[in-house]
This record gives sequence, C-alpha cells and structure tokens, in this order.
Amino acid sequence: MTSNLLGDEIEDILRESIDDAGDELLFVDPSAAAVEALIELGTAYDGDLPTVKLIADERMLKDVMDDFLIASNAADLVEAGALELRNLDEDTDNALLVTADRTVAVVAAGGAVAGLATDDEEFVALAYEDYTERFDAADTFNLRTPAISRVRQTMADDIG
Repeated sequence: MTSNLLGDEIEDILRESIDDAGDELLFVDPSAAAVEALIELGTAYDGDLPTVKLIADERMLKDVMDDFLIASNAADLVEAGALELRNLDEDTDNALLVTADRTVAVVAAGGAVAGLATDDEEFVALAYEDYTERFDAADTFNLRTPAISRVRQTMADDIG
C-alpha cells in the first residue's frame, strides 16, 4: 500500500508526486497556490519532468496567469511538452494527483499539507480512466503569454 505524503507546503507533495509519476501526472482541480507551486517547481526541477496534465477552473487559471512571470514560465513548460492546461467544466470533490499507479487526494490543514494516497489497483484504474477522459474532453486553456525563454532570447537578440 502506498504511504500517505506529508509536507509543510504543497511543493513537498508535488515534488514527491512528480518524482514517482513516471511519464504522466494528472493534476485535477488544484488551488491557485498549487498551480503557482507546480510552475515554480517545474521550472526549477532537476531531471526529466513527466508530462503534467493540469485540469482546473478556467477563471482561476486566468487569475494565476495574470502574473507575467508565472504565465511565461508556464508557457516554457508548455513548449517543452512538460505541461498541458485544460479547463475544468465541472467541480470535483478534491484536488487530485493521478497517475496510472497511484491516486493522491491533496488536503491542506492549518500550516501543513497531506497527500492521502492509494495504490488500490481497481480504484486507481477507475480514477485514471475517469480523469484522463475528462482531460481529453476538456477545452485547452488559452495561454496567451509567450515563453520566458523566448522573451529573453528576443531581448538578447535585439538589445545584446
């Protein structure tokens, strides 16, 4: 049985989930803070990132992406194939991290964060199938901000 994940911040849960994800990680209905943490972690991550398929409320994603640095770092991850953003059409009961091998419900309480995990094959297969289908059917989030690496290269080319 997979052990539960404990940490002081969402980054701790995300890092462990990314480390154990394999090729793909579905992140379902995260908070704004969790999206920001994911982008920051993805930008600084050492090693090969799995493809993170993030499906979240469109209004919340727009609010998060109002910050140019966050949006441009997200665009870098999208261009690298490490991040896909989709609009969540319906509410879910929990923020979830879903892989083919494990499902983790993310719970914040006070100053701590926990990932309540299961690797029960039947449940994980159902969750993975359900949220993969939801992700595939969802509209792509329109990230209009250019990648920060492209902005920096353009400035370097133009300014020197």
